[in-house]
Amino acid sequence: MIFCAAVFDIGTSSLKGALIAEDGKVYTQGRLFFPQNLEAETWLISFENLFKQFSDFAEQKSIKICGICISGNGPSLVAVSEDSAERDFLLLWNKSSSDTLNEKSNENSNENSMKKNPLYGKSIFLPRLDFFRNSYPEIFQSAKYILSGTEYLIYKLTKKRVTVLPEKRYVPAYWTDEELKALSIPKNKLAPFVPLGEDCGLYRNIPVFAGPPDFIAALIGTNTLKPGTACDRAGSSEGINICLEAPPETSKLKGLRLLPSPIPNLWNISYLIENSGNIFYEYIKKHGGNFMDFDAFVHNINTKTAHKQNKAEGRAIMEALAFKVKEGMDLLEKAAGFRPIYTISGGQANNKLWRNLKAEITGREFKVLQIADAELLGNAAITFTSRKTYSSISEAADNISFFES
Repeated sequence: MIFCAAVFDIGTSSLKGALIAEDGKVYTQGRLFFPQNLEAETWLISFENLFKQFSDFAEQKSIKICGICISGNGPSLVAVSEDSAERDFLLLWNKSSSDTLNEKSNENSNENSMKKNPLYGKSIFLPRLDFFRNSYPEIFQSAKYILSGTEYLIYKLTKKRVTVLPEKRYVPAYWTDEELKALSIPKNKLAPFVPLGEDCGLYRNIPVFAGPPDFIAALIGTNTLKPGTACDRAGSSEGINICLEAPPETSKLKGLRLLPSPIPNLWNISYLIENSGNIFYEYIKKHGGNFMDFDAFVHNINTKTAHKQNKAEGRAIMEALAFKVKEGMDLLEKAAGFRPIYTISGGQANNKLWRNLKAEITGREFKVLQIADAELLGNAAITFTSRKTYSSISEAADNISFFES
């Protein structure tokens, strides 16, 4: 019998999933797009529908699903309602005060002060929690729990409340008891920390293992887990990452983000382009398409038959983004002291024309995995490590993530 992990990633626009074996073979993949007015319940419905597809496929092919692992975008937050009859409230990671409040004064006071508040320390989540409370005080106060996307699905599937810590050094990137107290955020609304890969309970008699934020899953899936390895993960936003043995000097980190690697004693520096994919999608939408038309967009502006004005405008957008990527890589490599080969992942990784243009403009070398969605490979590595098939995340990634031939 073939044993596979059922792995999922909650994206901004869709839920992606796959059945992946312990040797990295992908037996089937799926993707369900979300409606424009996304609700937390949609995540659960999409998961159940995609899992049903995988379960039916597994039955036909004599595959045993031996574990489930979910990653997701962050810091998206869900207020779990005290009343089970009421809908749980979703605040997506990219929702700003201008989206939610439509009041300029609140946009200035909430979002801008949020970035400068010294009480947030190094936390990624505290600014979002505080913003949630300030923007939706009644919903925040009446919520039974506040969970992030990945943890929300774990809770819905297993009834276990957890906050998944990618590695023990990540506590400052989440929150401490002292920080919660200083901001008057009730600790009992948040779930306790558990380690990556924790067995959270059963869904249809299958263990559900604690999955990480999507960027951690992508680091694992691209095997950016050894000093000198690197990845370029591009979706709605883009994150370029390099794994290091030790943090660079503080003076070299301007414009970069330093976080622990999911591997103990190693570090990760990254350069973020928050609106990478949205730049493309806004252009495509302006010309009557939608975010599913990325490949057609790239093809059209690289063909002789393309409308001259549209071709020039589209080409300018692509080149501007590629130069932004180059700028980030220059900063990263100056801090790291070397030039790596970048493993490219995310939806844009599937498009060879775009990869070639990016390589030409940045002057860098890129490699592509057996599937573009590295988060799914990362979740498979977590699953098979938790099942003791592999002794460590690094060993699992070495065996599961490989480059296309």
